[in-house]
Amino acid sequence: MLCFVMMIGMLASCQQKPEGEETTPAPEETTLPPFEGFEGLSLAGADIKQYTIVYAQSPFAAQMANDDFGLFDNADFDKQTAKALASLIKKAFGAELSVVCDDTAPVGEYEILVGLTNRAESKKSAVSSLKSDQFLLRMDGKKLVVCGGEYGTTWHAAEAFSAWLTAEAEARNTKPNLEKDLSGTYRLKRVALIGDSLTYGDGSTGYTSTAYFTYPAQLQRMMWKDYLFFNYGECGKTMRYDSAMNQATTFNKTGKYKGSETYTKLMGSSESFDLVVIMLGTNDTKVDTSWSSPADDTLFKNAMADLVSDVKKKSSNAEFIIMTAPKTNPSNSSSFALPFIVGVQKAGAAELKNKGEKVSLFDMRAYTEANAKAAVHFKDSVHYNDLGYQMLAKGVKEAIEAHDKGVASPYYS
Repeated sequence: MLCFVMMIGMLASCQQKPEGEETTPAPEETTLPPFEGFEGLSLAGADIKQYTIVYAQSPFAAQMANDDFGLFDNADFDKQTAKALASLIKKAFGAELSVVCDDTAPVGEYEILVGLTNRAESKKSAVSSLKSDQFLLRMDGKKLVVCGGEYGTTWHAAEAFSAWLTAEAEARNTKPNLEKDLSGTYRLKRVALIGDSLTYGDGSTGYTSTAYFTYPAQLQRMMWKDYLFFNYGECGKTMRYDSAMNQATTFNKTGKYKGSETYTKLMGSSESFDLVVIMLGTNDTKVDTSWSSPADDTLFKNAMADLVSDVKKKSSNAEFIIMTAPKTNPSNSSSFALPFIVGVQKAGAAELKNKGEKVSLFDMRAYTEANAKAAVHFKDSVHYNDLGYQMLAKGVKEAIEAHDKGVASPYYS
């Protein structure tokens, strides 16, 4: 089969250019169909060379135009898919198609529409009502609509095109003509991100409104092709849920995550999670200021085990990554995330793993010790700023890639 993903992966780092007509050079390497005798490609009888590829403008277009720190480098999702299609078509058929944004390009007669563009054909119910894991390639008059229920499934819709092209090559069809719908599904992995204010995004710009700069939001932009992330962070929450967590504090009346509003939303979600990332512990040492014995450690580890067990009741096949508490600002003089909590978190994860649970550990404390700088990444004594949450997102990305793809990381075990 034509390995389209190998080719489009090299285009993932395309940078935003001024809007308007663009042409895309062929990638340095690609896997072509086994047959190189194509004389041309027709879409409902029209020669492919007549077509222009039109992609939907990114929802982050305004942010990308003013992004001085690379926080939206990967946010022009449909543009990347459009460029990948253009490269494939050029390599297979020698046709160099223009790639344009729907927001600036006038409506043309022959168009390949990538994503939910502003064209009438993209707004029809068969397209706009696609579910997250569904995709569709459909000829609508002289327009080819390429769309999925998420940006990631639009990306993977290209695989259906490449599979069809391969079948035509194997049949020795020198002039393939796409007329029928190509539809299917691609499951984007669901990842629940459980945590406290560091997961919720306290300290980032607009975290109570747009939430564009929280680590879950930035992680989604980094890994949009294959994942859907869900933010289940709540400020002030703790892993432990024993009576010591009920005491009033200046930042929260009750610390415990279990039983919280966000916990209830997590357990009531209709999603079946493939992976669950848990980053709780920063507040535990702040709430229980008398934590001093192995019995306290046991309370934490038992709470960790209970949370894993609870999530498995709704997502029986879920796997887990336990994160150690991130580094706090060196100026922090409070008792947030005291160093000993890291050892307790590691021990809790190890015990679960020894019991046969699908639990891994990522040492976010060590990762942030190596990467976080007080003058660059912190908003206050505990919380990160936009760049700090970008750094956290990169760490979680490293953990997920180590877990799912076996990519080596010194912080993952």
